Amino acid sequence: MKQIIFVFLFLTGFTKLFAAAYNYPEVFGQDFMKALNISIEIKMKVIKICKEMKADPAIVLPPAFPELIRFSLFRDSMELFSLEVFYVNFGSGVNDFSVGIFQMKPSFVEKMEDFMDKHDELKEYRPLFAYTFPNDPASVRKERIERMTKIDWQIRYLVLFSKIAGIVYPKQPAQTKAQLIKLYAGVYNTGFWKTEQQIIQTMELNIFPNGMSYPGVQYNYSDIALYFFENYWQNILKDDKITNYILR
Repeated sequence: MKQIIFVFLFLTGFTKLFAAAYNYPEVFGQDFMKALNISIEIKMKVIKICKEMKADPAIVLPPAFPELIRFSLFRDSMELFSLEVFYVNFGSGVNDFSVGIFQMKPSFVEKMEDFMDKHDELKEYRPLFAYTFPNDPASVRKERIERMTKIDWQIRYLVLFSKIAGIVYPKQPAQTKAQLIKLYAGVYNTGFWKTEQQIIQTMELNIFPNGMSYPGVQYNYSDIALYFFENYWQNILKDDKITNYILR
């Protein structure tokens, strides 16, 4: 069991009980609302795919919610077609880039697929993620990119991430759903293959949405994920009236 991260989450959660929370809809304005509307629009797909893959939708979407904001902020600068060509021909070592509403990179998906192939806890999902021509690297990369541009596959990959996070950092008996979401957000933002210390260090930083080198005011990725869960997602899952109200 991962004791270090659990203690970190407990201590930071306790500290923030006494700290003023940001009003993220006010901070990000229309970009937050666009992200919220996307999450509402895909809710039924998330529920359906989570049911198929035996996952809890409550903890699947929130860790990636900040990426929906980032997608709204930066989508106009994406040049997906030209990037696809480089990736299909040369791989993620030459060209790696964010794709889709959850802003996954091909290298991220490659690492998840590799993890799934090496861990029998996930063997039941291998047929679902199998490729048409598995022995042709260019064909696999092409099919991977095609999947990554489709919303159903984007959700499927997000559920796979949730499964992997649950193996690398299994839920502890005293761990709340909120703590789990905050942890998985940190793991999603940092990388499940990184060390506990690297994940903890990243979770402490306010580097969203522009990254480490940006000199201006930024915000905490995991806190945004938790804010979305506590203020919106858990209610959206329970009450369709809220969905209709927000979309009006």
